[in-house]
Amino acid sequence: MLNNPLIWLKIRKRVKFLNNKLLQSREEYIRLLADYDNYKKDVQRRINEAKESEREKLFKEIIIIVDNFERALDYINKFEGNEELKRGIEMIYKQLMKFLNDNGIEQVSLKGKPFDPRLCEVLMVKEGEMDNYIIEEFEKAYLYKGKLLKPARVVVSKKITS
Repeated sequence: MLNNPLIWLKIRKRVKFLNNKLLQSREEYIRLLADYDNYKKDVQRRINEAKESEREKLFKEIIIIVDNFERALDYINKFEGNEELKRGIEMIYKQLMKFLNDNGIEQVSLKGKPFDPRLCEVLMVKEGEMDNYIIEEFEKAYLYKGKLLKPARVVVSKKITS
């Protein structure tokens, strides 16, 4: 029976068919593994984005506290005495700033620099010697990993020509 060439032809066809099926299954398996790997990467990316978004929200809230500390320091420095109170507030302020710096937050002072609408929110315009320069800063700008987290709130100069 095995000497029959028709049987060998059928066996070869069957082996070829099964080999093709095996190759197709292997390719499908590789595609599924790649899809699964892409899915895992996408899920991890979304988790990281959500974490980063929550960090930014937290830092924005802390920055409001830092701005209030700066206002308190400016107010206290106008008066004589209370040196211990001043030192205590300055210590807390420095701790907050160190925490922010250690976490990628950069405070940017723009006073005396040209107005940049990407970094500033104009609260007032006052007459000045040069046009479009920041002459007063109510609140500083903050960057998080190079991205604007909070714009500076400023007064901009406007040159008046006669």
